[in-house]
Amino acid sequence: IMASDYVIGVLKTEVDSFEGLSYYYLDYIEGLSKEKQEICNEEVKLLGIVAYQYDKTDTIDNLILEISKEDERISKLLFETIIYYRKRVKGFRSRGISRNDIHDKKAMEMFDSLTDEILERVLNDQDK
Repeated sequence: IMASDYVIGVLKTEVDSFEGLSYYYLDYIEGLSKEKQEICNEEVKLLGIVAYQYDKTDTIDNLILEISKEDERISKLLFETIIYYRKRVKGFRSRGISRNDIHDKKAMEMFDSLTDEILERVLNDQDK
């Protein structure tokens, strides 16, 4: 964060993650530039929040995503792209990222879409 222009919050669609993001992380990022101007980029911006490991069949995941979309602070920051729970994504850490088969390609489409959104937000912010 100290040398970055932007940060991205990650919201794993679980209660603890939502509470940590909404009660601690957002305040920390918003206050970071004010409190630590001498050691960090005083203009660091929260570019957005990505919902991660979302399982659309899980009641809690659906509830957390719905609450996030209704939350005044979080909703305006949420990326449209959601990173869904996929065994392929979990396996990327141990076997590496590839686009070797249809399942890898399908999993990577989420990250490609997120990358496009990130780049769009950065470019829009730089135009201001």
